[in-house]
Amino acid sequence: SGYTKRILLDTILEDIYIYWNEPAKLRTGFRVENNVVSVPCFFYKIDGQFINDFEFQRLVKFCTESKNTLFFNDGRISSMNEESDDMYSLMFCQLSDGTFDVEEIKKSRVYTLGKYNEELQDLLLNKFNQFIKENKILKMSFDKKLSLKLLALILYLNESIIRIIDNFDFVFSIPKIVIYLNGEDTINEWMVILLCYLHNIGIDIVIFNPSGSFNINKYIKENKIVINRLEEIRYDCKFDEIINYKQSFFSRIMNK
Repeated sequence: SGYTKRILLDTILEDIYIYWNEPAKLRTGFRVENNVVSVPCFFYKIDGQFINDFEFQRLVKFCTESKNTLFFNDGRISSMNEESDDMYSLMFCQLSDGTFDVEEIKKSRVYTLGKYNEELQDLLLNKFNQFIKENKILKMSFDKKLSLKLLALILYLNESIIRIIDNFDFVFSIPKIVIYLNGEDTINEWMVILLCYLHNIGIDIVIFNPSGSFNINKYIKENKIVINRLEEIRYDCKFDEIINYKQSFFSRIMNK
């Protein structure tokens, strides 16, 4: 039980190897006040890659193969895409201050989270209200349409993401999402907003963007995400090629 407050880990890239698998309680900035747990978490975008493919492969594998990690080879983390009648049916749950009545949402015919425990449901919905009310991360403001869209995205969130949040104990292992964008792929506006919402819960998020084509700063306020630019921009780099990269015998000898 309880609530989270995300603390951005504003660190150098090498610190991923130090903190990525560390429990929340051992990260700088962690604290508990009453029932609120401050969770230091990563929100990283990594542009380009190392000239040494093996070094880049090591970083990608370290992030994607760690425990409690979900990997997406694109930005699709919710099955909701286009506007729908389901989305607009939720407008009757909105209150005068722009937030939504949590209990009314639960009564909606389009509500999808009822099979989960009440604490998880309340966390997801209360975090939604906090996110649209405070809006400390996004550059755009939340009008009625944007609020409804985010709520629908949450209700149609990838089920595996809901499950890792359900297992999030706030103190120990932190859920992680890693996204690798092939070539010049980008993430659409709606998925960026959803990623920011998930970061606000306290989830570690790393986006690999070897082409550097995805301009996330178009959506996110300054200093709310850490962006690292590596040695070389590659416009045709694909996850399968990097993850299956094999060093030559000569390269292995030289690296020893």
